[in-house]
Amino acid sequence: LAMAANHSPEVLRILLGDFKGESAFGPLEYLPHCEGIVSNLAKSAHKLERFKLVLRGELSRRQELLKRTGFASVRAYEKARAAGRTDLEPVGALLLVLDEFSQMLDLAPEMAKVMDETARLGRSLWIHILNASQRAEVGKMAGMIAQQTFAIGLKLKDAGESRAAIGSTRA
Repeated sequence: LAMAANHSPEVLRILLGDFKGESAFGPLEYLPHCEGIVSNLAKSAHKLERFKLVLRGELSRRQELLKRTGFASVRAYEKARAAGRTDLEPVGALLLVLDEFSQMLDLAPEMAKVMDETARLGRSLWIHILNASQRAEVGKMAGMIAQQTFAIGLKLKDAGESRAAIGSTRA
C-alpha cells in the first residue's frame, strides 16, 4: 500500500499471485496499480498458463521497446522520459508479489523455469519479485534465489530454516 501511495500507476504496476488460496490479496485488487490477481489455483489451473504467457509477454514487450528506442535499461529509458522525451510511452516498474510460491511449483513445476527467466532478465527491465513464503524451497527456487539481492526472515522454526531463508541463523 505504501508503494501505491507513493507512486502513480504510470510508474508502478502490481501483479499479485496468491498460490495457496484466494484471500491474501483480495482488497488490493481495487488499486489502480493492480494488473490482476492469480489465485485459487487448485480450482483453476488454467490461470497458471495465462500467468506464464503474461510474464513471458511482458519480458518480450519490454525488451523490444528498449531495442526499438535504443536504451540499455528501463532505468535509462524512464530517466530520458522524465527529462522531457515526450515520444516515449511510460513503462514503469512491474512488481510481482507472490504468496506461497512453492505451492505454485507443486501444481506446475515448469513455472520454475519461467520465474528463473523473469528474475534473471527482470532487473534491467524493472520487473521485481517479492516472494512471501513460510519456507524457502531452495531446490525448487534456486534460479530465482540466485537473482535475489535481499531476503527478510521473520520468525522461523529453527536455525536450518533461517539459514535457508536468509543465509544466517539470526531469524
